Amino acid sequence: MTCFACIIFIRNFMEGALESPKTIGCSEDPYLSIVIFTSHYSLLYVSQFIILAVLLRLLTRERIERISKTLIVFWIIWFPPVFDFIWSGGKGANIAYPHNFSQVWDFFVNCFNPWVSFPQTAPLGIRVEFVIACTLSIIYIFVKTHSLIKSLAGAALFYISLTFYVFGFLVMLAYGWHAFFPDMPPLTEAGMLPYQQVFYAPSLIPMAYLAPSLLYLLVITVGLFAWYYLYNKQRCLALVKNIRLTRSIHFCGMTLGGILLGYLVEGDNFFGAFGNPIDYLAGGSLCLSIFFGFQAMVVVNDIFDIESDRISNPGRPLGQGIIPLDEYKIIGWIYFLLSVFLAFNVSLTAMWILLLFEALYLVYSTPPLRLKRFFPVNMMVIGINTLAALLLGYSIFGGAKTMSNIPVDFMILVPIGFSLAANIITIKDVEGDRQAGVMTLPVLLGEKWGKRVIALLALLSFLIVPLILGIWQLWFVSIPLGILSAIWVLLPIWRESLFFTTYFIYALVAAYLIKLYLNH
Repeated sequence: MTCFACIIFIRNFMEGALESPKTIGCSEDPYLSIVIFTSHYSLLYVSQFIILAVLLRLLTRERIERISKTLIVFWIIWFPPVFDFIWSGGKGANIAYPHNFSQVWDFFVNCFNPWVSFPQTAPLGIRVEFVIACTLSIIYIFVKTHSLIKSLAGAALFYISLTFYVFGFLVMLAYGWHAFFPDMPPLTEAGMLPYQQVFYAPSLIPMAYLAPSLLYLLVITVGLFAWYYLYNKQRCLALVKNIRLTRSIHFCGMTLGGILLGYLVEGDNFFGAFGNPIDYLAGGSLCLSIFFGFQAMVVVNDIFDIESDRISNPGRPLGQGIIPLDEYKIIGWIYFLLSVFLAFNVSLTAMWILLLFEALYLVYSTPPLRLKRFFPVNMMVIGINTLAALLLGYSIFGGAKTMSNIPVDFMILVPIGFSLAANIITIKDVEGDRQAGVMTLPVLLGEKWGKRVIALLALLSFLIVPLILGIWQLWFVSIPLGILSAIWVLLPIWRESLFFTTYFIYALVAAYLIKLYLNH
């Protein structure tokens, strides 16, 4: 992984320094340089690497980890800037995306034709690189399958993948999206192509380069799942089972709620908000960011709770030995990097809030602080992190001023309400928590009285919503669903799904009533 990162770094450096206009870091603007150098170009290479690895696995049936090691020959991506620099006599060439489908098709048909040139999109170095890649794919597939037909067919798929992903992916998406958003700003400007209308139109993200990066991240996400499934189906399915579905929905829902709140409070200040597919991409990316951020902390928590989980949660993959510890740590880092890159490519503010979410959970789960041991601080951390998820969503509108722009009522309600309600997650872990020295209400008061107090706090968490927000209509749902949630806590056999179902229904109804109130 480190070697691969270095290969990409060297390619990005050479592209900036050797290709026209010979700018180290690819831009003189510091922020743009960071976006292009560390995110935009790098994510394209990573996503293409994963696509090729999965494709070769399906063609050859070779172990995908072996294929991935072989693909470290990916260092051929160094070739174009060096070749172009020498071929042009030190001037370098210009590499750019095609802006319409005809340019993509023209390259696909004529890439190997030496009498056709593409000076504005794909200089000679890129074309020679494609020839080398396709030739190596023929050799590799033939060595593994001993079939010339499979080798040639595989090379053709290899070439199609390279061409239509590297050059055609964004163009094809833009043309498809344009059919659903025909009037996105700027409105059908004369001579403006769908690609330009989609990726250069005003949107909720601050820079045109960020949207393609988010798309590459989505490809990487799907690709990594496919890669791990092909690597080890049992471990992959165990990982999916371990995502803590209800809590993941909770944090994603709070981020989505933050986006909705930001739109209701500040949407009028943003012309054409959600009139562009990029805005939906940005909102979805924030939800994915908090999802992967939470999964990263699930990994951390599982590592430090491995002994207590053998008592309270024996089905966890680490405790069962399904996933080796070293591999599980790598998975945690991948979750973390996905979450950070998703947030970063929406805005810097989103990344800072996401990192706050991660930092709070780290001090919650890990020594020397390990705040989860101390009641009520452990519940307060969960409440504050729920607020962080809300702020993450709101930041798409509030930006750096999110803290001053978000209504104060929500700043008070969310951490208090969820600090009260969070006690429900401790009910099933009482034996493991007692052994690990984690102070929770069931440990401190015993299971009987602990559940009674938790039921009261759960009811109170519903009742303070209309009390703090001042929306009297909310009383009609807060009282019955609050009572129902308390009843679920007091049942002899604790079923967390019943409580979360009630909570999710309440959240949807409350969101609708809050929307009506703010619109009024």
